[in-house]
Amino acid sequence: MSNKDKKTAPVNACIFAEQNNVCFAESSDDERGTFKIVAYSGGIIRGHWWWGNLAFDLKGLKFAKKKTPVLQEHLGNIRLGFSTRQDIDEKVIVEGIFLSNPAAQELKQDIKDGFPMEASMLLPPEIIEYVKEGSSVEVNGRTLKGPGAVFRKAVIKDVSMCVFGADSNTQSKVFAEGGKDQVSFNLIEKEQIMETQELKVETFAADYPELHKQITADARDEGKKEGTKEASERFAKFAERFGDDHPAFCIEQLKAGVTLVAATDAYAKKLKGDLDKANEAARTAAAQAATRIDPAHAEFTDNQAAAGPAKVQKPEEKYTDEFNGSEDIQREFGADGLANYIAYRKADDAGQVKISKR
Repeated sequence: MSNKDKKTAPVNACIFAEQNNVCFAESSDDERGTFKIVAYSGGIIRGHWWWGNLAFDLKGLKFAKKKTPVLQEHLGNIRLGFSTRQDIDEKVIVEGIFLSNPAAQELKQDIKDGFPMEASMLLPPEIIEYVKEGSSVEVNGRTLKGPGAVFRKAVIKDVSMCVFGADSNTQSKVFAEGGKDQVSFNLIEKEQIMETQELKVETFAADYPELHKQITADARDEGKKEGTKEASERFAKFAERFGDDHPAFCIEQLKAGVTLVAATDAYAKKLKGDLDKANEAARTAAAQAATRIDPAHAEFTDNQAAAGPAKVQKPEEKYTDEFNGSEDIQREFGADGLANYIAYRKADDAGQVKISKR
């Protein structure tokens, strides 16, 4: 790859679209209209004019702002809208509201009329792994074959609606002529990527030596090639997903010998079951409290009422502030997960479940 030793790239090499990048104009109570953009679906962008085969590690992506600007063709003077919901999971999805200006409303109508508007992202990298010709890496559950690059860490600056997305010779007018504007980034080797996982494996094995010994022995007994290595890789994946916050569940699933996908599904069901139990416990506690009033408490309450209502923040208000003020909580429960978070906090206060504090 001709650019493999470089630690800079032209800004216009950081505009990306892939085949499944699409825009939708949606029905809305807001007369300005709303949109949904699938900005990246986790796949391989093949034959990029600067990077070669390219993919973005979804675990390393983040948005630059809580509200991402949505532009036309990445032109700062043609503003179409902004995000009201943005999510990075198996895809990069941006939902938002059109502005009321003529350009935004005209484009909204074009999409509703069936015009196949595409989307692209301005995504400057911070950390890149170059993949040499003849080599390959796994990213987002897919295989990227070199020559190419993986953005292991990058920031989404804006999302744009475009007629042609980003073709193989993108030269956006928003940047300096000839692509002279540059972005800088760090390069990493494959060994550095595994460093964190290997540390998790060593820590996990040290904390649970008997389990580690048992699983690696089982792998060898079953005749698997390089059994210790396979067991270590399995430990790495489970430890990364569950080990830090849910070690007991991690151990349980490792002993059961299930796949990471099956363990993730089991954990989702466990969370739902815990939530149902917590809600039921909260309803029971509320019903019991309503039928049992302590005379001393009643007298105190009457006195307080006479003195005027105390300005105490309600639990729901407190939990709402916690949810809105923490991107980590929003990522864990989902942007629309406020109700579930409130239920979990109530259950936590009641001692029904134990919530990991991040």
